[in-house]
Amino acid sequence: MRRSAFTLLLFLILTLSLGALDIDTLKKGLSLEPQNLTLKRTLLEAYYTSGYFLDAITLAREMIEKDEDDERTLELLIRAYLARQDYERASFYFLPYDKMKKSPYTEKFYDLLFSLGQGLYEEGEYHSSRFVFEKALSVHPEEASISYYLGQIAVNQGHDEQAVGYYEQAFVDAPEQLKHDIASALVTAYNRLIHFDYYRGEEKSCEILLEKAREPILFLIGNRGRRVREASEILAFESGYHIQKKEWGKAVNALTRLLEYEPNYPGIEELLQQAAQGLTEADDLNTALEIYGIMMNTMDAPLEVMKNIALYFAGIREWEPAYYYSKKAMEREQNAENVSRFQAIREKYEASLQEEKKRLTEEGNTEEALLTEYIQAEIAGTVPDPVKSEDSLKGENELLRLWNEKSGKKRLKASTVYCRLAEDLFKKGSPGEAYHYLVKGLNLWPHNPEGEDLYIRLYPLYQVKQERLLSNLDKLIASGDYAKASQTLEENTPLLQEEMIQKYREELLSMEEKKEKRTARSLLNTGRMFLDRNNFRRARSYFNRALGYDDYKKEAAYLLRLTSRRENETVQGLKDEYLLHQLNQNVTAMKAAINDILFIRPGDNWARARAVDLGLLEENIKSEKAESLYLEGIRFYTEGHFREAIEAWEQAESLIPGYKNVSDYLERARKRITP
Repeated sequence: MRRSAFTLLLFLILTLSLGALDIDTLKKGLSLEPQNLTLKRTLLEAYYTSGYFLDAITLAREMIEKDEDDERTLELLIRAYLARQDYERASFYFLPYDKMKKSPYTEKFYDLLFSLGQGLYEEGEYHSSRFVFEKALSVHPEEASISYYLGQIAVNQGHDEQAVGYYEQAFVDAPEQLKHDIASALVTAYNRLIHFDYYRGEEKSCEILLEKAREPILFLIGNRGRRVREASEILAFESGYHIQKKEWGKAVNALTRLLEYEPNYPGIEELLQQAAQGLTEADDLNTALEIYGIMMNTMDAPLEVMKNIALYFAGIREWEPAYYYSKKAMEREQNAENVSRFQAIREKYEASLQEEKKRLTEEGNTEEALLTEYIQAEIAGTVPDPVKSEDSLKGENELLRLWNEKSGKKRLKASTVYCRLAEDLFKKGSPGEAYHYLVKGLNLWPHNPEGEDLYIRLYPLYQVKQERLLSNLDKLIASGDYAKASQTLEENTPLLQEEMIQKYREELLSMEEKKEKRTARSLLNTGRMFLDRNNFRRARSYFNRALGYDDYKKEAAYLLRLTSRRENETVQGLKDEYLLHQLNQNVTAMKAAINDILFIRPGDNWARARAVDLGLLEENIKSEKAESLYLEGIRFYTEGHFREAIEAWEQAESLIPGYKNVSDYLERARKRITP
């Protein structure tokens, strides 16, 4: 009786302050009362709290063998094993603990669950790890690290679809330091599923997965961390997939992301070439040129790209860029074809400079005429300074002063300064301003290596931006949104020459003041400007628009006839050139002449027949006509003439079913006239 009273007193004292527990005292009490379950549980707590994990394990297992255990006994046993990183035994006792537990897991159990699940995962015990992590997820369903581990387990067990579900959940809530790993795992799983669905012929599912993969891939691109091979594979697959389906917009988007993420990805050059070729055949020359420009800035100036750009600009009679690209192509590989192309284009460039000099002289612009003469001499490889005496210069400007430096050193130095300033502006995403300074640099020293290198990288992208600006301005003007057009013009003045800016300013001003008369006059003036540059298609589009104004019909009709006459003369001249080259058996020049004719007049039967004889790709006349009708329909639609728009679009649709978005536009227009 005395012993029982002593034991009870001892227990009461000990339970008053758990922090004052004395293991030796508890052990002594337990030796006196070996069946006292309360003392055993108190001693077990003391062992664990004090870090005596082996003693805690021994005592807990004895209690289990004697059926003296409860939830807390098993919990402490599991925690003791976890403290010793013995995950296998901790897992062994977790199963009965989970069955014994009556209430849901709470926050205080989270660390146990996460540690046990992580330890089992690292030891390859995926089945047990998954069981524990799912319990942990019930406590913290938003915890990204748990979803990430569950995704990894699903991958190791061969369940990619399940893994994607966990990764997607983890990606939403992941902290920044974990998000890259989750994004990497997610695109890796997507990559396997995309290819699996594609080879099974499940194209719809494949497209859905490509769409889902975009967000984690964009995250990886934006974070510039380590490269994930599967992200590049998805982008390459996506671009190839859309190229195959001739969905050029989607193909270009995927290629652009791939170039940003891994510009040296194996096979990317071939994909870009396929996209550019397809865009060219689809008559989307601007986007094709943009692709070529991107390739020039991400690769080591591919020879085929330089040749294609040279031919592109030669086709639209932009002889300066055609000269630079053909020159670079010729320097890269001096075969007969490249040399012949360069020489033919250089002759055209020299002739255009001669015409420019003549025009400037007639206008009394002596300084610019002299500059043009200097450039012409440089291109021709003659004397570096045609004007020997400074006395011949009157009122010389800064460029002329630098041109006339005797040694040429200051001129080259100034040219390099301009070129480097242009390079900086190009890197900052200002191609218009960059081009402005680059022209100054090349005017001073046309063969400046820094300037030439930047020119071939800059000009295609500059040209694309300029053409898109002009198209946007034309659409805004056609829709009557003159304020927006004026704002757009002023925000993008570096992309246009002063003459062009002034023309648009005058046009916009006139439209605000007197919408009908001034608009028609501006259309005629702009058309004349394009006619002077032998851009017959753009000139004709402006004159046709001017026909809509009664007071100007006669003048517009005359200018249209003049345009046709000049076009005929130009085409006839090219045909004569072709026949002359045929006598000389100059096949390259013959091809160039035919290409020039087909660019001006795609439906010319004479040129088409010779194109077939020469083995050239026949122009898609239907595409040209469909594009014309498509644009005409847009103009009618923006002007509120919905029936005329429908008629134009129906013709385009009859020529090429599914052409661009004609069917969508037709549906919209028909809704407008439906009562």
